[in-house]
Amino acid sequence: MATRILQYWKSVVVLAIIFFLSTAPASDFQSIPAFPNEDKLIHFLMYFTLAFVLLWDTKKRNPQVDIVNNHVWLWIVGIPVLFGGAMEIWQWLLTTSRSGDWVDEAVDTIGAIAGYFFGKWLLTHYFNQKSR
Repeated sequence: MATRILQYWKSVVVLAIIFFLSTAPASDFQSIPAFPNEDKLIHFLMYFTLAFVLLWDTKKRNPQVDIVNNHVWLWIVGIPVLFGGAMEIWQWLLTTSRSGDWVDEAVDTIGAIAGYFFGKWLLTHYFNQKSR
């Protein structure tokens, strides 16, 4: 188990950052300049990054895995979607300065899907170039 976590250390770091940003008191971020719906952009980018890094770690761990035709996408998209849902429930039930928002979860899902497809495109080209 520890070996697998080490193999996915980049994904674990991204998960930890998302956890911190999702559970820190909202007042910690009031000094950051805001624009309308900036939280949706941040959600998209966090879960885009998580899916991309998960895909990268998976491909680095097992270069033979077929990220196009395998069921890898279920894990790469599913983990961020489930984690995003858990964070929204956490915010709803366990924080006083935040509230769970299912629109945020929808944006998390869109970000994870976009991160997977971008990663699939980029890694397919990267690993094809590397094998030449």
